[in-house]
Amino acid sequence: MNNIIKILLFILLPIVPLFSEENDLLSGYDDLIKNTQKIENQQVTAKIDRSTSSVVMKDKYEWLVFVFMNGVNDLGVLNFSKNDINEMEMVGSTDKVAMVVESNKIDRDSNRFASFSDGAVTYFVTKDNSNSKDIVSKVIAQTPDGDMGSYKHFAISAQKAIKRFKPDKLLVIIWNHGNGYFGISYDDVSGNSISVPQLKSALKSISKTYGKKIDIFAMDACLMQMAEVVGELKDEAKYIVASEEMIPGAGYPYDDILNLMNKTSDIKSVARGMVDVYDNAYSSSKMTAFGRYNDKSTTLSAVDTSKYDEFISAFNRWIEKAINSDDFKTITDKSVTENAFFFLNGEQRETIDIGVSMNTQTENIMTRTTDLVDYLKNARAKMKDTELISLTDNLINVITKKLVISQKGGDYQNSTGLSYRDRTYGLAIYLPSLRYDSNRYEALSFSKVSLWDEFVKKMLGGKINSSISSSASHGEDGVIVDDEASEDGSSSLPVNSTTTAKKSSISPKDMLSAFSAGSNTTATSLKPTNKAMASLNASGSSTIPSASNGVVKISDNIVAKPSNVFSTTYTESKTLKPDITKLKASKSTVAEKKSGSGLSTNTDNKESKSSSSSDSFITRSKNAIKSFASSAIEKSKDLYEKVFPDKEKINAYKNRLDEFEVEISTKLNVVYADKLVKDLNLQKELLKIDKARTNKLISYSNELIELDRIVSRNYDPKELNSLSKTLETRLDKSRMICDLRICIPPEKLVEWMDAQGKQSVNISNIEIAIRKWEKVFTDGLYVESVSWAQAGTLKFSTTSWSNMSIKERNAVLGKFIESELQNGTTSSALIAMSDSRMSQVDRYNELSIAVDNVSQKMLDMNILNSEELKAIKSKPLDEQMYILSNFFDRGGLKNDKDVSSYVNMINANRSSFTSEVIDANKRAALSSYISASAKTEISKTSTGKNLYNQLYTDKKPEISVEYINGVESLNDGNKITIDAKIVEQFLRVNGYTADDLIKNSVAKKELLTYISPLVVREMADISISKSMGDTYSPDVREKYSAGLLYQAKYTEERKDEAFKTIFDKFSGLSDYADKVMTLKRNYEQSDNTDDFIETSGMRYYSNMPSSSSAKSEILIAVQKELERRSTLSNKEKKNIDKYSVFSGKDVYKLSPYDITNHIKDIKTDDLIALEKNLTSDDNFDSKLSSVIKGIS
Repeated sequence: MNNIIKILLFILLPIVPLFSEENDLLSGYDDLIKNTQKIENQQVTAKIDRSTSSVVMKDKYEWLVFVFMNGVNDLGVLNFSKNDINEMEMVGSTDKVAMVVESNKIDRDSNRFASFSDGAVTYFVTKDNSNSKDIVSKVIAQTPDGDMGSYKHFAISAQKAIKRFKPDKLLVIIWNHGNGYFGISYDDVSGNSISVPQLKSALKSISKTYGKKIDIFAMDACLMQMAEVVGELKDEAKYIVASEEMIPGAGYPYDDILNLMNKTSDIKSVARGMVDVYDNAYSSSKMTAFGRYNDKSTTLSAVDTSKYDEFISAFNRWIEKAINSDDFKTITDKSVTENAFFFLNGEQRETIDIGVSMNTQTENIMTRTTDLVDYLKNARAKMKDTELISLTDNLINVITKKLVISQKGGDYQNSTGLSYRDRTYGLAIYLPSLRYDSNRYEALSFSKVSLWDEFVKKMLGGKINSSISSSASHGEDGVIVDDEASEDGSSSLPVNSTTTAKKSSISPKDMLSAFSAGSNTTATSLKPTNKAMASLNASGSSTIPSASNGVVKISDNIVAKPSNVFSTTYTESKTLKPDITKLKASKSTVAEKKSGSGLSTNTDNKESKSSSSSDSFITRSKNAIKSFASSAIEKSKDLYEKVFPDKEKINAYKNRLDEFEVEISTKLNVVYADKLVKDLNLQKELLKIDKARTNKLISYSNELIELDRIVSRNYDPKELNSLSKTLETRLDKSRMICDLRICIPPEKLVEWMDAQGKQSVNISNIEIAIRKWEKVFTDGLYVESVSWAQAGTLKFSTTSWSNMSIKERNAVLGKFIESELQNGTTSSALIAMSDSRMSQVDRYNELSIAVDNVSQKMLDMNILNSEELKAIKSKPLDEQMYILSNFFDRGGLKNDKDVSSYVNMINANRSSFTSEVIDANKRAALSSYISASAKTEISKTSTGKNLYNQLYTDKKPEISVEYINGVESLNDGNKITIDAKIVEQFLRVNGYTADDLIKNSVAKKELLTYISPLVVREMADISISKSMGDTYSPDVREKYSAGLLYQAKYTEERKDEAFKTIFDKFSGLSDYADKVMTLKRNYEQSDNTDDFIETSGMRYYSNMPSSSSAKSEILIAVQKELERRSTLSNKEKKNIDKYSVFSGKDVYKLSPYDITNHIKDIKTDDLIALEKNLTSDDNFDSKLSSVIKGIS
């Protein structure tokens, strides 16, 4: 009878909906094998509560103090971070105040040997009843990656603390190096830092979680109390506490701040009190067991952001009057500006000498800032315009009586004899002396709402933007000369005044005289380190450090001071030119690839589309029926096995699962990994035995297969640095593949390759890429030493090297390379291990040759005399270029065949004149033109036309030109943004001004042609993203490489002379143009689409995971976390969801590494949903593969 029932069930049950995801048809199967399953060992979780205090963490506090303490730099090495935590432990968290610190640091032992951490830890600070220097606070969380230069990490760690402690009032502090409007929080290992716009984004996320504005945001970092920084953060914090000047190593007196907060509940009183206790600590030379406050060259102020709009209104009224006043020339004379109180003595740069031939460049430049009120008071003393005087008094009153609610300066004088106590007023502002930092400054909110950028540009001799009308004409020799504005004030853009300020036709002596200034002396106290900003600017300009910043004699009667120079973050993963590898694809292969391209062309006609549509419908219908039938049969088989289980088969597959687990998880056998990934039937059977174990093995297998593919490639020696960056990302300490014991030490990768029988040349390449000790240090020593900024000498040994990741080794290697350059070496095996440094050195040498040739020609043509040339040559190279370029219009120099190529090179790499800076109104007009004209330009190729029609049909795209600092272009899924820095370089090389982008139709058309590959790349990215649908679709290498594929195809199809001419002109001058052409050649010579995708991905996006790696990484992390949570008590499980930061759609916004780093902060239901998404046939990896196949 039982058998009859089973037979009937077998016949009837297939009729039920077989496709429902809710039906668990194998539940009985689980019961059958339950008793024979192998239980995987759980990862041992370290007990992290090390506190000796009896304090109990509550669910709610009146105050939460959250400190993001970045010691992954010299400050951590010097133990300043540890000292400040010890200082917090003098008070600890109380019943009223929860004190929480997110900390990561570099350590140094008593013998100066350095070591790195395994990530960041979150402390709930508890009181230590002794003066012990051991940290006794409770560790309540750990973040494996712990990138302290990540604004996301900053935001998430603060959000976690808010969720956990539910404060009524919130004080958030960032602790690290600061660099004014450049940014804050520099991580020496990741190379990342937090820009001011990123800081705004982080605070916005924090305030959203908090449910209102942050009560007090403070920065225990140098130079951050600037009008520009306040302007960016004003909407996210009620009060901002920071210093105009540097902050000494002792930092804030945290014990005093905590005592203050325990005494008062008034937010404004706390903000003011922080200024008082800071000043008291340093003025009294306070001593603690953890250090001494012995520096009096200090400032600290508290700003009330609710008064910011009133400040801007008063400031703009003052500027509008000032730039149109007869007093303007007087109040911007260097006798006024340079006698204001400048911070870090007006020097505000950290310099390192780079060899005898490279010691006049400045690296790690910091923003040059002055106290705004002190400047205004200096200017007022010289004014004659009574209305301007009245506006000045009003502005000073708004700043000192309303905006700045508290300010204290130390009882000390700077190098020019100005008193911190009497000459600082609590708000600094950018005031350059020679060149304008358009790339960063124009990107700030401050430059969009204030007119200060216009003031600065006019002061520097440039043109005021369209809000203040100006006109220019060319005098003799083509030099722009001052003209009066047109009588009617007409302009092609909105105007409200008629001020004129332009380059003038002056003599070289006059030109140099205009740059003269007072002297500076080097600050002797601790200076902010800004390693993340070292390298090239977006146009390829070298920024190599300077040895001299003082007065330079130009001629007998003229002196000049090198002015502020600015640099731009330039990352290898974004804009470095790839070396052209020895690709062997023949012309016939290229032709076959082109003819076999899967992209549709214009040869398709309506008839063919019409006839194919009915055929495709029939085909789709047949496929759907087949799919349904196949699925029904498979589910019937599954049901049969459920009703009539084959124990022998089950045991056989159980043994196979054990076998595969040993071969893959223990032996890292790629053959087994490949078998598991490709044999879908085997996967199906093993999933029945143990779904969790099998899915984990599949994820590990995918990781091993891709790693095997990476290490098995034949690399050109010039590609090994990119390979190192790729492995650095894949084998970092926090990656899931490290579960396979292949990450630390990285030499285990070599052992694995040897066991797999890899060729010796492949193994040797990997040894270089992982920075094996013997490959890096060839002197045979077991200990090496290097200087680490203010921390002095650090030592590394073969033993400590073995405990370091590839990322950490590359960070250390960067310091050794710095040291080589400082010692005068510009070519060595060490320097060759950094593409950015090699590029920097090569570019410096090229530009030095260009400057030498051009300046000699100027001397021969009597444009300069020998005295003037000698003075110019004494200045930093980038300042030499800037000064010389002011005279390129003289005597037909630009068209002289002997030096025209050198002139172009200098123009491509120098700083922009203010007349070449694209103000907001011009950017808006240019953006409108590009958006309206893009269709015509892009449609000049079939690839471009099809892509445009697919996205927009008859609609107009939104394309904007903005200063975005650090990337060539980006999109938000709809709007495309092109970096204005690329446009500036276009203007410089072609001899155009920003006005030409409005009035010169030829210039506009040329620019549109020049940037069209970027537009195609971003359109492709938008198209690919839309093709991915609503599924989780993170940023992965293939996604962006596919955009490069579209760009390369578009570029290859552009056969017109206009396109060829403009890119030929920019060859060797622009990294962007070189990259466009290099990608085109690589596309033409690549074996296939996959080869192009993989090669370009490793070259340009090595900091991103591949698609399959991302999927595997997330799945492993999710599965491990779900296993961990299954062992928790019900209360612990509820607390996870209660305190989780991410849920719902927010999870889908996280990158793969964000998910793995913050896996414990995601709700359980969302983890389960994510796992289901990634294991479905419709996951992002499968979708992206289909999309890429469609392109090729």
